[in-house]
Amino acid sequence: MNAEENFKKELSWCAIGDSFTYLNDHLDETGNRVSKGYLSRILEKVPGLKLNNIGINGSTYRDWSTQPVPKADLYTVLLGTNDWHCGFTIGSEVDFKSRNSETILGTFGILLDHIREVSPEAKILVGNPVERTDFVYLWDPENNARGSYASECGQMLSDLSSAIMKCCETENIPTVNLHDLSGFTPENLDDPYPYPPEAALMTYDGLHPTDKGCEILAELFAERICELLGCHMRTVAEKCLEDNGFGDRITKHRETIDTVEHAAAQIGCTEAEIAKTLSFLVDEKPVIVVMAGDGRVNSSKFKAQFHTKPHMIPREQVEDLIGFQPGGVCPFGIPEDIPVWLDISMKRFEYVHPAAGSEFVSVKLTPDELEKASDAVGWCDVCKGWDDLEQGTP
Repeated sequence: MNAEENFKKELSWCAIGDSFTYLNDHLDETGNRVSKGYLSRILEKVPGLKLNNIGINGSTYRDWSTQPVPKADLYTVLLGTNDWHCGFTIGSEVDFKSRNSETILGTFGILLDHIREVSPEAKILVGNPVERTDFVYLWDPENNARGSYASECGQMLSDLSSAIMKCCETENIPTVNLHDLSGFTPENLDDPYPYPPEAALMTYDGLHPTDKGCEILAELFAERICELLGCHMRTVAEKCLEDNGFGDRITKHRETIDTVEHAAAQIGCTEAEIAKTLSFLVDEKPVIVVMAGDGRVNSSKFKAQFHTKPHMIPREQVEDLIGFQPGGVCPFGIPEDIPVWLDISMKRFEYVHPAAGSEFVSVKLTPDELEKASDAVGWCDVCKGWDDLEQGTP
């Protein structure tokens, strides 16, 4: 299946996992300490997926070696922490290859075989267990377990995570190394029981991820899924545009649109019709100004509008303050406390083309539609260079 087909066709996605996966659809069992699971967050980032979450609370690879698996175009697998906690033998690459059902790696291999039998052409993406601290179940303090700083039957959780990655290499199975990349460590997971919500960092009970933890897992999974499917991650801006009824105006590009010149070339319009988004600091707070591609900031006009000289946000601070990387900054889906202003230089065009949260995504809007989609404060006049009458303006 090529990338163009992936953009258009809805793909069935089967998520296999333990409580991390199961809880996505049972947020009440988190005491509502989680507002959105990692699977739901992936759906927001990757276009065209239809999720079938078959996660089972407390399950192991051994359980899944006999569990029926439905057909799908894409499978994600996130298991292992319960196998380790139960003290099952990790095994070796030999056990994996021989599908030794007495070992964790062997039952992992058996699960992979089941998936391939049901859906031979499907893509499989395997994640590995992250570190955990001392776990105490919210509703029953007698249900508890030590963190992964200690071994289980002489085995460390990190050894299992590493072994899963190595076994996948032997069969060319795509992986996402959650253990090494997520930042889950015993030191930053949580405070001791009874886990007050305000103390939660990466987990809310020493094991299960908070909203922050779920977002990290989703980012890592979504990036790899997009690589497998040949598509780009759906940005917060795209979701905002879809919610406003402009999803059909979004275009995904093969080449970058990180500059006005590049954007015009990719979109097939004049550079002036590119709606470039600039971010400034006004009274030490971020402000967004969207203007025509041929416009330049006029210092005196800017000062008249904002009562200060124009000071652009340093490039290295843009993502932290605005939420998008340079090249993809846009007025959609940004924090609500950041005001958006639209410059009148864009009003001369029937359509303008701002970025949509990524240097590979744009959207085609009329100026009025841009005002609606961006929830702009209003229109301003802070540019020069776009009108012949402005050429003499300092």
